[in-house]
Amino acid sequence: MFNLDTAMSDHGSEEEGRLVIPPVVLGLPPTTDMMTPEGAAAINAAGCGRITFYDTLVICKNTLNGADWDVTIKMLNAATGWDFTANESKIVMRRIKNIARSFNTRHGLGRGAVSPKYGSMPREGLGAGKSFYEIQERAIDCYHEFMGWDKTTGKPLPETLHNLKLDYIINDLYPQKIQS
Repeated sequence: MFNLDTAMSDHGSEEEGRLVIPPVVLGLPPTTDMMTPEGAAAINAAGCGRITFYDTLVICKNTLNGADWDVTIKMLNAATGWDFTANESKIVMRRIKNIARSFNTRHGLGRGAVSPKYGSMPREGLGAGKSFYEIQERAIDCYHEFMGWDKTTGKPLPETLHNLKLDYIINDLYPQKIQS
């Protein structure tokens, strides 16, 4: 559902448009249902960081959001002379998302939630009669699982940070007890 991006955002409502991108474009099965907690979490996790990636390239997200990701990578390579791959861009997006999440959890951001005001039920469209607020806890659990974050605190797990070569953050989030 659309409110999961708000609940999991590191800087306010992301409104990245992930949920209108066909799941298969994000590398998910075409049957992924964005109206279930699992489907919404999978789509949000698969597309996390797209807008931030555009911002790091200083290109207009409004012209590219939803575009074939390979087109974005080809444009990057043409402009820079690099040989960057779509897979490398996903790693960059995950690194950015985990650095921001680490910073925010270090400064008191919890596991995430949205205000009950966001839980109203749409009267029309795919979400007609469905309230995100009723399923948000399960959706957040699923999202944390997809992202490799602790379900209780929302912190990126040490193994997630290690896999993204962000080891320098691990001790900051998980300080070791001083041995006496």
